[in-house]
Amino acid sequence: LCSVCASLDFHQIFLDGIPRKDQIPLGSLSTILEKSYQCSFCRLISFHVRRTWRLDEFPHVNLSEIGLGMYSKNCGCIREPFYQTTFRCYRLHIARTKDAGGLWKRHLALGEESPIFIHLLQEDAFKFGRPADLHGRRLKSTVDIGLVQKWISLCQEDHGDKCGNVWKADRKLPGFVRVVDVVSMAVVPAPAGCCYLTLSYVWGSIGAEYWTTKDNIVERSAPGGLNVSNLPETITDSILFVRQLGRRYLWIDALCIIQDDSLDKSSQLRAMDLVYGLSLLTIVAAGCTTARDPLPGCRPRTRTLQQHIEVVQGLHLYVAPPRLREALAQSTWNTRCWTYQESALSCRRIYFTGPQVYFEC
Repeated sequence: LCSVCASLDFHQIFLDGIPRKDQIPLGSLSTILEKSYQCSFCRLISFHVRRTWRLDEFPHVNLSEIGLGMYSKNCGCIREPFYQTTFRCYRLHIARTKDAGGLWKRHLALGEESPIFIHLLQEDAFKFGRPADLHGRRLKSTVDIGLVQKWISLCQEDHGDKCGNVWKADRKLPGFVRVVDVVSMAVVPAPAGCCYLTLSYVWGSIGAEYWTTKDNIVERSAPGGLNVSNLPETITDSILFVRQLGRRYLWIDALCIIQDDSLDKSSQLRAMDLVYGLSLLTIVAAGCTTARDPLPGCRPRTRTLQQHIEVVQGLHLYVAPPRLREALAQSTWNTRCWTYQESALSCRRIYFTGPQVYFEC
């Protein structure tokens, strides 16, 4: 650690927190970047800055005129049964202490869009006598299916009507809607009242070779009729993900709509509000630029892990990943009007991005 960071008691900071009014000055941004080669905490800050602030695009900015300080923010609390004990957990917030008279906003145009939050990893929660739930997780090479199931159950059991369909009414799928049965691998009429997931993705330049058409709908309606070797990876991975969740039905536009039948397509498209609004969960392939791309994290070696961890005074710390809004801003998926509609209508969404998944309800 550098002399500034070595003078801080990180154990005490994570235990008791630091109010914003008492934030600790860390020095100028230029100094912190220079010290990143010798100081693990400065390296954490620098990792985020270099990843998201695009300083190379603003060579005229004097980084010595941007000051940074640190305080802590409450990142949640867990109350024991009967509210007898409250476990309060903190994360560190690296904030500006000076910006050279508006230099920050004028040249970097970041404002509050890219805050630096530094978290304690779950494996060190025991050092403070606290549960691990509110601390950071080490990212794995594949999606934690158990965690996704926990998120879905939590929403269903605790959120009630807040996460119901957009009409707040008992609506049903029209009888002509089809779904993919991921067990029998067939395109079938959606069973009455069935629980199903939906896929929101970008087709890209491909399509016709894997579409459902008037020529193959009969074949695809039979058990085993849907041949995965003819399907792009975004779709096959989505089918795998539904199986991993222990679910059976998945709606995918290219497979469930007869693409060369104008009457079928017209009636199906008019039901899109119901298809997405009544689904259990929408799988958003935000990390895919075309349907040929794998769903990141669904299988090994399909993720781009970017979690940077440093050990500071014996504590494992890491910079929080980009917030969902920032992650989506860089995606091709976010530029399509159809995908915007699909996201807006869905009660629950799981976004697959390059390094991780986000759950939203």
